[in-house]
Amino acid sequence: MGTATWNDEQDKPLQHLRILDLTIMLPGPYLTRILAQYGAEVIKVESTPEGDPVRTMGDTALSDWLNQGKRSVGVNLKSEAGVELVRQLVAEADVFIENFREGVMDAMGLGYQQLSELNPELLYVSLRGFHGKNAPKAGHDLNFVATSGGDAWLVRDVPEPTSLALVGLSLLGVAGVSRRAAK
Repeated sequence: MGTATWNDEQDKPLQHLRILDLTIMLPGPYLTRILAQYGAEVIKVESTPEGDPVRTMGDTALSDWLNQGKRSVGVNLKSEAGVELVRQLVAEADVFIENFREGVMDAMGLGYQQLSELNPELLYVSLRGFHGKNAPKAGHDLNFVATSGGDAWLVRDVPEPTSLALVGLSLLGVAGVSRRAAK
């Protein structure tokens, strides 16, 4: 079995999928970058005016890398018009991926129940940092590493720390979307 390269037109198993990406920071954008690499049409929806916080972290190379192969649209998610635009995009999407805190998407009118009524075939992926009593907390890579105790492993004689949470969450998402693509 050969390995797929970025421009390998013959090995794009997800090329028939349209994905709406409402993720920020690292795990979600990394997941959707991988999906784009394997041929999915990824539309990154960024809240205006600030966009994904990674864009303002001073490392434009990281933002460019995470968003490689994606189309992008700026939307004011706090306005009715912005939410309506996302709903219109959902009607034509196969997969919707978000990583907001629990309840945020429901409050915006973009939760699973609301969007599945619009598009019953939609695969809705929520990347949550925490559940249960910690569900209201924001969760990103550093939170996962620290909460799991992984930070102790990372600092012990490891020349280049690697975040298992970033890779793990993203690969779980790839597995779920790939399973959908196989149907």
